[in-house]
Amino acid sequence: MKGSSELSFHELAQLVLRSKTECSPRTLAEYRQHAAKIVRLTPEFADKSVCNIREGDCRRLLSECWSSASSRNKARRILLNMFEYAVAHGYISVNPLKSVDPEPVCRARAQVLTLQQVRQLLHVLSLPEYKCCAAAVGTMLWAGIRPVELARLRWQDVRPEQGVILVNNDQAKGAVPRQVKILPVLSVWLHKSRLQRIFNPLVVPRGWERRWQEIRRLAGLDKFPGDVLRRTFAVFHILRFRDFDELEQQLGQSQESLRRLSTEGISAADAELFWNPSFSASGER
Repeated sequence: MKGSSELSFHELAQLVLRSKTECSPRTLAEYRQHAAKIVRLTPEFADKSVCNIREGDCRRLLSECWSSASSRNKARRILLNMFEYAVAHGYISVNPLKSVDPEPVCRARAQVLTLQQVRQLLHVLSLPEYKCCAAAVGTMLWAGIRPVELARLRWQDVRPEQGVILVNNDQAKGAVPRQVKILPVLSVWLHKSRLQRIFNPLVVPRGWERRWQEIRRLAGLDKFPGDVLRRTFAVFHILRFRDFDELEQQLGQSQESLRRLSTEGISAADAELFWNPSFSASGER
């Protein structure tokens, strides 16, 4: 193994990647993308010995390679972890990013669907050509499953008889498994899709990406972000159950971020109807 005076940042990045055997494929991809971007845009930083990298070098790197505060914060977090690895293995004594604080980020209010927009979505899913997508959409809407988790979700992990969806470590963000409750409204919805298990081991049907784009366009929701159903789930859950401990377990997301969600424009009556099994039973009411 090279001494600390010889190890370059690029070599450190490779060591870190090889060490992260328990990380999800998505996390590994993010580390690779950030390391590759540094090599491409600032080769002088990539070639620099880690023991000679200072706080000012890191600040310049973040400023030159990433254009927004949120992207710089994400890069800072990844680089911070890389340098922590270097500290732990004796390549450096102090993490040069330790004193670089995250930047404040002005976030727009998170978009969620209104009850009427949910009705529009369920109406499109009642059309014969899109019924095969109903279960996939339902798990995002009434269980808060992330789109990236949904893409890998198998029918064997959806267990209405036990009242849970198992999100395993090869599916979950950050490789942290969890059990998601199947509430009565989703149980009714999934019952209508039970025959889909026969044709495909995955919850998403073949041609999912194309079909999902068409469904959103027909429902007038194509301008919304990809995780809008997860956020809709969270806001309606807050208004109906007011249990942040349970919601944190359901979503695998910190209470701090969940408490920042705005419930403006959604009434308690809307939330009660959203979680009523008769709402999903009709699909249009």
